[in-house]
Amino acid sequence: MSAWGNPPLFAATFISLCVLARLDLRASGWLVIPALFPTTQYYYAMFALPLDPFVAAAMAFPAQYVPPLVTIGYAAVRVGLVVWRRSGRMPRPSPETDAAAG
Repeated sequence: MSAWGNPPLFAATFISLCVLARLDLRASGWLVIPALFPTTQYYYAMFALPLDPFVAAAMAFPAQYVPPLVTIGYAAVRVGLVVWRRSGRMPRPSPETDAAAG
């Protein structure tokens, strides 16, 4: 289930986990076991529950290479969100939202 037996996928997963660790060390730590551990089973997806139940459910799909692919996708989304926020193209909050929050 993990990327252990596939060197290109292992490298891509490892790199995505390293990039994710720069953003959120806790998140990458929860994803290491289901994505890279040599004898991963489908129920190892429970390690992703503290991050997001939908990520854990996607990882639990019993097919080859699903956990590493979900990990790469999760890291890509997190990096994309950071880039989007830093670009300044995020929607600005409306005055009603500011008044309700403050």
